[in-house]
Amino acid sequence: MVIDLLRGAINVCSGLMDFRGKVVLITGASQGIGRCLAVAFVQRGAIVIGCGRSEERLQETLRELRRFSQKSTVVVCDVAHREQVLAIVRQTLADFGRIDILINNAGIGMRRPFIETPLDTIEEIMRTNFLGTVYCTHEVLPSMISRGSGHIVNISSGSGHIGTLNMAAYCGSKLP
Repeated sequence: MVIDLLRGAINVCSGLMDFRGKVVLITGASQGIGRCLAVAFVQRGAIVIGCGRSEERLQETLRELRRFSQKSTVVVCDVAHREQVLAIVRQTLADFGRIDILINNAGIGMRRPFIETPLDTIEEIMRTNFLGTVYCTHEVLPSMISRGSGHIVNISSGSGHIGTLNMAAYCGSKLP
């Protein structure tokens, strides 16, 4: 259902915005919402750079993207690691000269009572969901400001507004 809503939103936006030739960096593009967005943008003429942690799932995404664009690509990148974010942004800027749209979509969660959730797991969720968004935005924003153009979209969750049982770390990482 969420994927169908996203497709509908992109269909509406595609009538308002021209994505032909736009360079779109999408985190968490290996599955789910990220893959759906990657395919929707590439179908509308964008050059998509999708990133995620799973090489195998990214290759599935790449097969879908290449049906519409030979320039689009995927890169293994864990947004929880600042140096990996820096590398993908620098490479994208070197290859394409700009990033027109950044979609901060990468996210992880775990359903477990808070007291039973190891602190290492909570830290991993916060690094990916919160700091990953910060790292990507911080690296991409200067080039957008210097060009006077660009869009940043942060995919969040209703769980950032209304708590979800046994998902305290996830909910905290999605606070507005």
